[in-house]
Amino acid sequence: MIFLVDGDNNIGTGLQGIDLLTAEDTVLVFFGKGQTLANVKKLCAGTKAQVQYLESVKGGKNSLDFQIITELGKARFHRQTSKEVAP
Repeated sequence: MIFLVDGDNNIGTGLQGIDLLTAEDTVLVFFGKGQTLANVKKLCAGTKAQVQYLESVKGGKNSLDFQIITELGKARFHRQTSKEVAP
């Protein structure tokens, strides 16, 4: 399963339960330009899931929201095309 986490909004709450995930899970943590990741990495330290940290392409109001929804659309498209290609 893939989890998309907005690093701008109460990251501690957004990562609750990350320690329950498995190696088959992926967590994408989106963070703003210039935001430090030390605390976020500490919160993610106990998980078996794959964690990727994605810095916002642009700064500004709602920039992470737009990046998250774009990533969600890409994942959905990839999943759909993978099903169509499979025999």
